[in-house]
Amino acid sequence: LALLEELLLRSNRLASLPDSFGDLCALTALDLEANQLTALPESFGGLRRLRVLLLGSNRFTHLPACFGDLSALRVLDASGNRFAELPEPLCSVASLQELAMSGNPLTSVPRSVGRLRELRRLTLHNCCLTQLPDEIGHLDQLKVLDI
Repeated sequence: LALLEELLLRSNRLASLPDSFGDLCALTALDLEANQLTALPESFGGLRRLRVLLLGSNRFTHLPACFGDLSALRVLDASGNRFAELPEPLCSVASLQELAMSGNPLTSVPRSVGRLRELRRLTLHNCCLTQLPDEIGHLDQLKVLDI
């Protein structure tokens, strides 16, 4: 599977991913929506070519620290999970252009969101937000803010 570029595992009952998942180094698109996942393996940081990641409708509460190593990631949809806060490793993915976190019990957005300078679309509706940091104003490329 070393040449696999797209992997679509949507709408199954996956509860975990094997540690060897990070060996899929040619992967550019991964759809894990509508499963029962709670965590990503630490090896996930090895997916350095990953551009599109769909994690919606799972049971995630956090992302591993290695998530910041996904230097090619452009699109992340993690809507409909259990994130109480925007994961800090996510704010290290400088290449991110679209971020969807709607339908999570988010109560705040960290100031570090201002580091996502390439972000064009940020979707945070149906969350529990009470305020937004001033740093959102530093997102010069932002075209759509859906709260």
